[in-house]
Amino acid sequence: LSAAVLDRLDTPVSLPGAPNRPAAESLNVAVAGGILLYEWLGS
Repeated sequence: LSAAVLDRLDTPVSLPGAPNRPAAESLNVAVAGGILLYEWLGS
């Protein structure tokens, strides 16, 4: 992300990879949102 975009974020969030996989280079927004909701709601 550019510095201008990062400056507008309240809290940047990143999704790490699984223990046996590196972090994904890109994710569909819906997939990323689903992962975040799954984690925030306690699995």
